[in-house]
Amino acid sequence: MQNFFSFLVVLFVSQAGLAAVLVEGTSSSGMEMRKTRRVGIGLVAAGAAGMAGTSLELNFSEKSGIVLGFGGGSPSYQTFGVQYKGVFVGEWLLPYYTFGYTHWENYGRKGPITETNPNFLADKFLTMKEKQEGKINENLIFPGIGIQYVKLGGFMAGSSLYLELQILMDIGDFVAAATGTFGYLYYF
Repeated sequence: MQNFFSFLVVLFVSQAGLAAVLVEGTSSSGMEMRKTRRVGIGLVAAGAAGMAGTSLELNFSEKSGIVLGFGGGSPSYQTFGVQYKGVFVGEWLLPYYTFGYTHWENYGRKGPITETNPNFLADKFLTMKEKQEGKINENLIFPGIGIQYVKLGGFMAGSSLYLELQILMDIGDFVAAATGTFGYLYYF
């Protein structure tokens, strides 16, 4: 597994992007930053990650990339997701759209589920039988739109904060829930 991640870093981090990590770099726009800093790692709260999680963004170009996420919530479930991210033109504020898939599952839980965090998991996605058995096994797809602030120069150049609105849709039951995500990414 370590070799796989090493391969991804070599594949997506250009020499200019690596140099930007070693010295304070400045980009003239968010699009230029996405060209040179191809990999972003960060933290996410809510949304497709559950209550909290981590994310890894790999930029194929200044306008497109893929985001991998891991997270979880209560009662003891884990999430894994992948999404495509398309970025519109911008300077330090980048509007974007996304489409993705996330899988939410708990392992080895005993007893019924009376409440979940986020609440819409139990309210919208779990059937009465799943709640009684204590099972979470959901496959969700989602479109989303977001806005991302990127720090282009100086101290903490490559840092980013974003807000994203998503509509999570259960593939099996054809029900949906609107949610939002707040996150931090550092690009190198």
